[in-house]
Amino acid sequence: MENEEDPTKVPLKFPFILKELSNYVADDAIIAIDVGENGWRVGRNFPMKNTQKIVMSGYLATMGFGLPAALVSQIINPGKEVICISGDGGFAMVMGDF
Repeated sequence: MENEEDPTKVPLKFPFILKELSNYVADDAIIAIDVGENGWRVGRNFPMKNTQKIVMSGYLATMGFGLPAALVSQIINPGKEVICISGDGGFAMVMGDF
């Protein structure tokens, strides 16, 4: 895992980006993830804290779930930090509506 998190690799690799992101995310943050490889990557490479929550569709192939889930999470929890991790496909699915 440490080898995958090498910051000198070009282009930057997903494990390094998620490790760095985890350093900046609030301890009580809500992380909304989309369907696809990013869900697998978050599960493998994002070191979540017990006080953080994750919102996901349960791998039901619901592309475009991440952004709406993040928006609703923010409305319900206005005082908490909400992060959306979405891929290009999931983002493209909801960008027209957004």
